[in-house]
Amino acid sequence: MRMKAQQFTVHFEFTSPDLKAKLHAWCNNVLKEFPKLPPLRLLCFFDNDQPEWLQRQLGGFTGIHTPIIGSGTWPRYVSKHFFQSDGGFAYDDLIYIPKTQYIEQPVPFVIVFAHEMQHFVQRGFTPKVSKANALLLWNLIKFDPTTELKPWELPNNREAMIVAIRVAEVVCGKKAVKDFIKAQIEDGRNSHNISKTHLWEWANTLKSSVSYDLLKETNKFVQQYRSQLQTLKSDIDFSKAKWWL
Repeated sequence: MRMKAQQFTVHFEFTSPDLKAKLHAWCNNVLKEFPKLPPLRLLCFFDNDQPEWLQRQLGGFTGIHTPIIGSGTWPRYVSKHFFQSDGGFAYDDLIYIPKTQYIEQPVPFVIVFAHEMQHFVQRGFTPKVSKANALLLWNLIKFDPTTELKPWELPNNREAMIVAIRVAEVVCGKKAVKDFIKAQIEDGRNSHNISKTHLWEWANTLKSSVSYDLLKETNKFVQQYRSQLQTLKSDIDFSKAKWWL
């Protein structure tokens, strides 16, 4: 499926007709909750496989958003969609969702897809803020070896989860979302999966009705780690007060 407006393109690809039949309506319902998208071409690829080598390459994930240029190696059945017939890039960005337990039911699928859609929005409308969060993710342990901050607590992930829960509440209903989060917490506790338990306990504290100032919250981290960020190779001049411009 391809949705077009003057300023953006979103295209869905599925690895099988059965997968398309399962996910297509959910995808459309999520997309309706993002009426304003950046002027970028987005490929959303939904896989009925989970290549182990890709999970190792990217560090394990249930869904991922990335600019296509510089994104590394992908399965041929994914990367063949990146290019036009003349060899140029057909898309700017990719959202890739592999086969996991989270695509089997509507609530977790919607949360994962909407979360990655919000990362696309962040990258498109506030690219330097998005990049600053990525630099923090990759370097925070080096900056502060004693930090107890979890990756999902960084501002871009906090905003993305708030939006994802909000979208899931619209698409699936508030009760279904509440029940899903509660079940994830219980499963994490029963399986002694501390990381899973902490993630969903944290998600349970988020208020989907509250607006989130991504720039303001990211800037707090930039102020804290400005000197370290300035040592990194980046197209962001962190010495400037308004580094995001």
